[in-house]
Amino acid sequence: MTSAPRASTAAAQPLHGDAAPAVPGVQRHADADSFLAAAATLLARNPAAQAFIHGICEGWRAIPEEFGGGGYAATFEHDGALGLALRRAAGPLLLEHSSALAAAAFAHDMPEALRDLGAVHGEEAAAEAFARAWRTRFGGTWRTGMRLRHHMLVEAREVAAAPGRMRVATQDDLAWLEPMSLAFAAEVGLPDSTDTILRGLRARVGLGRYRVWEDDGAVAFAAWTPTGAAARIAPVCTRAEARRRGYATTLTAALVRELLDSGRRPLFLFTDVANPTSNAIYRRIGFEPVSDVVRIDFTPAAA
Repeated sequence: MTSAPRASTAAAQPLHGDAAPAVPGVQRHADADSFLAAAATLLARNPAAQAFIHGICEGWRAIPEEFGGGGYAATFEHDGALGLALRRAAGPLLLEHSSALAAAAFAHDMPEALRDLGAVHGEEAAAEAFARAWRTRFGGTWRTGMRLRHHMLVEAREVAAAPGRMRVATQDDLAWLEPMSLAFAAEVGLPDSTDTILRGLRARVGLGRYRVWEDDGAVAFAAWTPTGAAARIAPVCTRAEARRRGYATTLTAALVRELLDSGRRPLFLFTDVANPTSNAIYRRIGFEPVSDVVRIDFTPAAA
């Protein structure tokens, strides 16, 4: 359990694969099912974190190559402390609902090949514990960036409707959904690569999980991901020239009703804590705050 990862295998296979963990209490996982089984006790404590991580793992099963190479999946259990760490081949490390002890352990366990990690995402105490341990190990600096809020909905509220109708997105919509999704990712500061965003978009459109709001043309889109019997809504975006007309609110409310009517409950989504507009919109629909997380960004030490 305590031997260091073998550098010779790290480049040839997923970094979360067969290499032995470097820190007691850490267990690495090479597939989504073993990871979720080991994290079940922790995730049961926070339904929003559970839905978020299950949604990520749904993507892992569908597109396993996104977790190869630079991916990392691990759980932690030691002295009563629990934690999980999950990273696609590119993007931030997720520490949903982990203890500070677990977060620091992951910072010491992750293979050195991942020292270019750009960000970590989790509750503030855990994210900062990881950042301190990461800086001790690799140098560089870190700063707290975006603050995000998990929301949960069990029963929807009625909201005023904007004109238009909702429909399922098709392959024909990709011509405008792709550039709009990339623009949205840049606007909100998503760390995912262009390839990751487009691959996920195409896969979810193919599965019928994107909705479009039309009012004399397509003006907004929203997507959802199944998380067991529940679902998570993201992203939601309105064309820049069509904003402040209630399209995103109406589309989200319509998608919420569709998901609830199909038996999916509860529903979850993220908001930027610093965006009072989106927080107010989703609260009107029936979403209630559950927990907050932060993203900490790293600047590597000079070579």
